[in-house]
Order: sequence, then C-alpha cells, then structure tokens
Amino acid sequence: MIEKVIYILIAQGVGDHLLQGPQLDKWKRDSLKYLLAHTALYSIALLPLSFFLLGFDTTTAAYYFLVNFVLHAGIDFFTGKLKKRYWQKNEKAYFSVAGIDQLAHIVIMLLTYVYFATGSLNLQAIS
Repeated sequence: MIEKVIYILIAQGVGDHLLQGPQLDKWKRDSLKYLLAHTALYSIALLPLSFFLLGFDTTTAAYYFLVNFVLHAGIDFFTGKLKKRYWQKNEKAYFSVAGIDQLAHIVIMLLTYVYFATGSLNLQAIS
C-alpha cells in the first residue's frame, strides 16, 4: 500500500505542478477553458497511474480516472475563486487555501483508489 501512496503523491506533484506553468495556475481561476486545460494536463499523469494502480483493469481504471478528473476540476474551480480573492491581499489565507486544495486532491485520489480497488472505503482492506 505504501508504494501506491507514493505513486499517487508523485502523480499529483507531476500532474498538478510540473506539467503546469505559473501562468496557467492564474488563468484557470478566471476561465473555464483554462481550468479544463489545466485538468487535461493533470490527466497526463493521472491516466497511466489509473491503469497501474488498478492492475490494468481498463473499466475500473477508466472510472477512477473520470471520477478524479471531474473532482479535480471541481476542487480547482472553488479553490481557484478563493485563491483569486486572497492573491496579494492575504498571504496566509492564500497559502492556506493552496494547502487545502492539495490535501483535498490527495485525499480524493487515495479514497477513490481504495474504493475502486476494493469496492468499499474500508482502509483495512488494502494491503
């Protein structure tokens, strides 16, 4: 299980940061087009992870991918509005929102992995 958590953390870092430019992070707060572009780039890291985590079961991996794609866009839509509100006005609030954003993405990736791997959210079922 721990190696899968590490893979999820790496995919989140690559998809949400390394594949993004600093401008896209700002643009996605104002435009659905750029938010979807961000989510599509994020998905470059998510797609192979989906198949790897779930034993290359195409159907289950596709559901994992789609659920995470939609939830990622939803989280970024709402946290983007908050980040825009606090940008250059309240540094502590801005970075708090950014931290909550990252935590939400990681928790969702982990919980959806557990769900799609076991059919439940029983964390003890994962070994």
